[in-house]
Amino acid sequence: MTLLKGTLLGLKSLVFMYMKGSKNYHNVTTLSKALDCSRSYLHKVLEVLVKEGLLTSKTGPGKGYIFLKDPQEVTLLEVIKVLEGPNSLNQCFIGNDHCSDADEVACPLHKTYKVVRDELITKLCEITIPVAAQTGWKNLSVS
Repeated sequence: MTLLKGTLLGLKSLVFMYMKGSKNYHNVTTLSKALDCSRSYLHKVLEVLVKEGLLTSKTGPGKGYIFLKDPQEVTLLEVIKVLEGPNSLNQCFIGNDHCSDADEVACPLHKTYKVVRDELITKLCEITIPVAAQTGWKNLSVS
C-alpha cells in the first residue's frame, strides 16, 4: 500500500501542527515552507480536513488552521479514509475491480491479503497524531 502524496502531506501537516502547538493557529504559508510543498496544494488538502471536521480555519493576522478535533482522538486510519476515501484500504491487492470474500470473485491473494490488511487497519486505528509525532512521522518526506 502506498499513500497518496496528499494523504502523506495531510498526515505530516497534522503531526507538525501538533508538535508546534495543537491549540495554536498555523498559517498555510508557514506550514508549506516547513513541509517544503506547494502552498496551494497544501491548502486544498487542509480544506478537506476542515470539511471533515478534523481542523477548523480562520482568516486574518495570526489565524490559519487549528485542530477542531482533539489530536489524541485523530487516528491515522481516520486521516487516510478522509483523504483517500472510506474504501481505500479495501481494494484488491492485485487490482481486480471485483474482489470479495465470495470465493467465485476473490483473487488468488485475497485470503492472505485480508489478514494483512485487517492487521494494518487495527494498527492504524491505534496510532493517533501524538503517537505518530513520537514515532518518527515528523521525519517523513512528502516530495
